[in-house]
Amino acid sequence: MGRGLGGNRDLNGKDGRHGGILACLRRWAARNVKVTTLAVVASVALLATLTRSRTPDADHRRIGQAAKSQVESTIPGGLVQAQYHVPPCPSAPWKEPEILHGTCPGDLKPFDGAKTITECATTCCENPSCISWQFRSDVGCKQGGDVRIGMEKDGVPAWCDSNPPQKWSGQFLYPKGKTEGMDAAKLREDGCSFDAWNPEEQVGQCFGLGSKREEASGSAEDCMAACCAVQDSGCGVWQWSKDIGCFYGRSGFSCKGDGDPIHFEPFVGKRKRLEGRSYTDKDGKPWSMTMPE
Repeated sequence: MGRGLGGNRDLNGKDGRHGGILACLRRWAARNVKVTTLAVVASVALLATLTRSRTPDADHRRIGQAAKSQVESTIPGGLVQAQYHVPPCPSAPWKEPEILHGTCPGDLKPFDGAKTITECATTCCENPSCISWQFRSDVGCKQGGDVRIGMEKDGVPAWCDSNPPQKWSGQFLYPKGKTEGMDAAKLREDGCSFDAWNPEEQVGQCFGLGSKREEASGSAEDCMAACCAVQDSGCGVWQWSKDIGCFYGRSGFSCKGDGDPIHFEPFVGKRKRLEGRSYTDKDGKPWSMTMPE
C-alpha cells in the first residue's frame, strides 16, 4: 500500500506537474488572447495605413514624371514653357536640338498664312525660300531666310539672340520719343546719378549695344557707372541682366517690351540646317546653343 500510495503520489505528482504547465498555458492564453488579437488587428491596420500613405507618393511620382515628359524646355531663371509640338521637316530637316526662343530683331517678317505653331513650321518647311521661323501668341508667325544665333559668326548678317526675352535693368541717357521740352544735359546728369537714376526705365531688351562688358557685369550700378564714364557722351544707353551681364553703347534700337508679361515669353522656332554653314564662332570653333536641362 505504501508503495502503491507512494507510486500514486509520484504519478500524481508527475501528472500534477504536467497538468500545472498545461493549466498555466491555458490561463496565460485566456488572459492574453484579447491582447494578442488586438495586437494582430493593430498590426494589420498599421500595415494598411502605411501602404495607403505610400501609394499617393508613388502616384504623385508617376504623375510628376508624366508631366515632366510633356515639358519641352525650361527657361533660364526657372520659368517653364508649356508643351508644344514642332512637326519635322523631312525635305530640309531642322537644325536640332536648338530652339529659336530669342528675339530676331527685324530679320524675320510676319507671315499671315499661319495661325499656329504647326502651321508656321509646316508652311516654312514647304517653302524653299523659308529657312527660319518663329511663333509667339502676341506676334503670330514670322518667317525669313537664314539667321545666325548667339555667338555664331559664319553665314549671313541676320542674327537672333540665343537667350529668350527677359526683363532688364536699363536707361537711356539721351532724349527719345517725345523730346519736346526735354533738357538733354539734365536727363544725362540725372541718369548718371545714383540719387536720380531710373534703372527700370527700359526693361525690354535693346539691340545694337555691342558685346558684353565683362568688367561692368557685376551689377546694374557697375553697368551704369561704366556707361557714364565713357568720354564725350559716347554711351547713350545701358542695360544689365543678372544672368546675361552688362551691355551699353551710343544708341540702341528695336527695344522690346513695355512691362507686359507676354513680351518676356520665349518664342518657339526652328531653322533649317544648311550644308554650306559651319556654325562656328569668331575663332572658327563650332558653336551651338546651350539648351536648358
